Amino acid sequence: MPYPAGGVTDTLTRTVAQKLQEAWGQTVLVENRPGASGTIGNNFVAKAPADGYTALIAITGIVQLPSLMSNLHYDVLKDFTPVTLLASGPSLFAVPLNSRAKTLKEFVAMAKAQPGKHSLGNYGAGTTSHIYGALLNMQAGLDLVHVPFQGGAPTMTNLIGGQLSGAFIDYATALPNMKSIRPLAITGKQRMPALPDVPTFAELGYQMFGPSGWIGVFLPAATPALWCTSSPTKSTGSCVCPT
Repeated sequence: MPYPAGGVTDTLTRTVAQKLQEAWGQTVLVENRPGASGTIGNNFVAKAPADGYTALIAITGIVQLPSLMSNLHYDVLKDFTPVTLLASGPSLFAVPLNSRAKTLKEFVAMAKAQPGKHSLGNYGAGTTSHIYGALLNMQAGLDLVHVPFQGGAPTMTNLIGGQLSGAFIDYATALPNMKSIRPLAITGKQRMPALPDVPTFAELGYQMFGPSGWIGVFLPAATPALWCTSSPTKSTGSCVCPT
């Protein structure tokens, strides 16, 4: 887990680990290795023995970072094998509950009236939240200061505490904290049924805020491909390597 405990990626990882532990009858450990926008944990798995015992839970940033960082110690396309998609969803742009901005238009006006005084949090350089923040700066003509954190949980904590003027937060992390923040807009192609009053960026005239973020499972690239020839049980289950 290349992000700290407490965020949606960590929570989902621990849920998956518990289900695997139940299915396998073996202990499954979750090891948090946060830092450097997830690249520390990514690199650890890329260099891990390809024996199937070490997996990576990664977010969209893993395929975005190579375009933004030139000193990665791994090759995303060569060093990892994708296994499965776990989840995907939109992100919210939100402000602290005591912010004067009640709409995105008001937030943009507030930021323009006080250049250089407002900040925008994200959960790591090169992550989806960072890219969305850069798009907002560019399209709205703002100079919001980017403040990167090691994950969604610390970003949310600082947003609630008022240390940030605003932040892009994935929907799953934002959902339990809706009473402590004010969402102004949502990414994606349509409004969320659970937040019918929150407009999409497209509705507000902004472009390229449509893609959703995702969480997936990866293995070191050299890990042998396996599949089960029947439903695995203690007596009859069997797995074979392809020839």
